[in-house]
Amino acid sequence: MRLWVPLLVVSLLSAGAAAAQEDKKTDDLKPADPDTGESTVEETTLGLLPNPLERWGIKLAATYIGEVLGNPSGGLKQGSVYEGRLNLAVDVDLEKLAGMRQLTFHANLFQIHGGGLSRGALFNFLDVSGIEALPSTRLYEMWFEQKWGTKLAFRAGQLAADTEFMTAKYTDVFTNASLGWPVGLSLNMPSGGPSPPLAAVGARLRADVSDDLSLLGAVFNGDAAGPGPQDPQLRNRYGVNFRVNDPPLVLGEMQLLWNAKKGDPGLEGNSNSAPGATSAILPISA
Repeated sequence: MRLWVPLLVVSLLSAGAAAAQEDKKTDDLKPADPDTGESTVEETTLGLLPNPLERWGIKLAATYIGEVLGNPSGGLKQGSVYEGRLNLAVDVDLEKLAGMRQLTFHANLFQIHGGGLSRGALFNFLDVSGIEALPSTRLYEMWFEQKWGTKLAFRAGQLAADTEFMTAKYTDVFTNASLGWPVGLSLNMPSGGPSPPLAAVGARLRADVSDDLSLLGAVFNGDAAGPGPQDPQLRNRYGVNFRVNDPPLVLGEMQLLWNAKKGDPGLEGNSNSAPGATSAILPISA
């Protein structure tokens, strides 16, 4: 009987490592990211018809998240809600479309509907859902990105910080919003910082020093909605305020990966760090 225990442990560890390897093998076929929709809609990923515009470098993506949530006990009151978010995205390879070398365009918008359990019943800081927001149809991200080879990329437009900064690879499969943009930032930054459902005008420079090490720096307008007594989502209800005159938010991050290549042995991992975190994540007075 004792012999079965170590054999079972070894089997489970081997299965976990095999699953991690399979994840790395199939990363190219993952469906569209729920916040940005950057991944393309392909027949092999979402089972949709081939994109007729892809020959000209235009790729479309559509994702929908629907949730039924309830709290039978606890909170300020009990209840249940349905909430949903449709995300429509377009990516344009301007090199294919217009001959502009290594220049791309991305935009996506949300159609948000239903109620929110945290907002309507729990009144907690860590929203129970990553898609909870006031009902609206709003622009989220819209940017151009210029690359120079495979090592350097500059992006400018309306950006969300949480798509690249302070991220973990597999958190999108979890419900609780605490696994995304840190709640400490969303509670203390003007309008919650550039994170769903609000993005802000900004620019980001990314340098991939090696296959395993990347350096990122970005400057955002420090208040996506602008000052006022109302909820930030009401002050920028449709995501088109495009504010540029608020004190800036400056972010810097180093991202280190290991076992990230297809075929690498061992479990995949990553580590993110922000040198000078206090000054890097707080708005700097103009």
